[in-house]
Amino acid sequence: MDNWVSLSSELYRLVWDKFYEHFNFKPSIHSSDWPSFSLPSPYITYKITSYMDDDIDDLERKCVACLKAVTEPDEYLYALDWQHESFQYNPHLGPPSTISFYPDGDYYLFINKQADSKH
Repeated sequence: MDNWVSLSSELYRLVWDKFYEHFNFKPSIHSSDWPSFSLPSPYITYKITSYMDDDIDDLERKCVACLKAVTEPDEYLYALDWQHESFQYNPHLGPPSTISFYPDGDYYLFINKQADSKH
C-alpha cells in the first residue's frame, strides 16, 4: 500500500472547497494579510524558525512521529499543497517524500480526513 495517493480532480476540489469554507482560507503572499486562515480551538502550533537547511531531516522525522502519534496505522490524512497536486498520506507507511513539512513559500497542510464525514 502506498503512503502517498494522489487526490482525484473531484476530491481535490471538494477537499479544498471545504478547507476554504471551514478555515476561512484567504491565501496571500503579503505578511500583512497573515494569518491566512483561522484555526478551531483548541489547536497546537510549533515554532520551526530555528531549523536550518541541514536540520530538515530532523524536522521531517519529528513531524512524521507527531502524525503517527495522532493517527491509526491504517489511517490516511489529506496532505494538501496549495495550487499543486495533493494527496492522501499515511505517515505509518514510510517517510515523507512528496510534500515537505518545511515551508518553502507554499501552503502545505496536513488535515485529518475524519473531520470530513463524507470521506
